[in-house]
Amino acid sequence: MTKKELRGNKKGFTLIELMVVIAIIAILATAVFVALSSARERARDANRVMGIGQIRSLAEVEFARNQHYGNLKDNPEVLQIKAVEENQEKNMEVHVPDGAEPDNYCATVDLSDGYFCVNRDNAPGQYYEGTTQCTGPNSLECE
Repeated sequence: MTKKELRGNKKGFTLIELMVVIAIIAILATAVFVALSSARERARDANRVMGIGQIRSLAEVEFARNQHYGNLKDNPEVLQIKAVEENQEKNMEVHVPDGAEPDNYCATVDLSDGYFCVNRDNAPGQYYEGTTQCTGPNSLECE
């Protein structure tokens, strides 16, 4: 007797065939979910770096107007950028040294695997692994 004769005239899939197809679909769905999650995090990091770039531009406008960075921390546009980042549960800090006319600033934002820091000395910005740090109350070096 052949397999066809043993099965009879039934057409369809066996339980094992259905389970294999479901397992393959589950594996593919998991791979797609992981890829989308990673892409979403990279997009958020790019947006955060762009926010720091905007703060850098605002800092240079502040310096051009006043010859110091004194009002940078209270600038409404800077506060708005910080509010967006804090809403996304990421820390963004803008530091300006104490004094009447500070001549430096430091801005950092947490990324998924480190942080991005910009100050007057490294205007294009730099990526650092680790935690957010702007050192010293007056030097404001990124490290």
